[in-house]
Amino acid sequence: MDPLDLARAEALRVLHSAAEALELQSLPRAEQFRFRPDGKGGELATPYPRIAWVDPSALAAACPPSPLLEQVRPSGGWLAIDLSDAWRDTVRSYDLSLTPAEVSTPPAPDFPARILPASWRFQALLPQPQAALAARLDGGNPYTKLLRAQQLAQADFREQPSRLVLNHCALLAHLLTLGDDPKAVAQQALTLAEQFLLTRCEGAATSHFLELSRILLGI
Repeated sequence: MDPLDLARAEALRVLHSAAEALELQSLPRAEQFRFRPDGKGGELATPYPRIAWVDPSALAAACPPSPLLEQVRPSGGWLAIDLSDAWRDTVRSYDLSLTPAEVSTPPAPDFPARILPASWRFQALLPQPQAALAARLDGGNPYTKLLRAQQLAQADFREQPSRLVLNHCALLAHLLTLGDDPKAVAQQALTLAEQFLLTRCEGAATSHFLELSRILLGI
């Protein structure tokens, strides 16, 4: 189970326990949880209190402690769930074996400058692919940005914690585990690269998941 599914399963277990303690008629379901890497309104959040017609504060108070959940708190009519350092450790240690996905890449368009095959393959997976971007050799090329982030992350394995970077790692790990949406993997890998370049934190995890992304995407 990847870290994101693990967090959802644990949150569901905790809310089930709280709902049963309060003798609620409607029980929470897995699809009622949404994940936000920026943590606004909780990294996990659910509208379940509205669905079950229960006071969010009472529901939060009835939740048993969990090593994976740092805090369960009311947020408007929702419950906001902050994930713990123990959960973040599961992200850092998560690994999986991958083979390249079957991706149909359109022929690279004619362009005055040379376009590297890997650069075009990555560009073609992103929204509105542009030959001009795929041909660039600087950070304006998404593939160059991806490589730069991975190189810097490999060179500097600082373990300075970053919730945001690790949350993006967890989301990428989830997409890699599913392995059925290369476009989503490409877009999330680029997002992770951009977040790392802004923070220079969690180098080991960033390098690991960017490398897995490149394996899956065949770049």
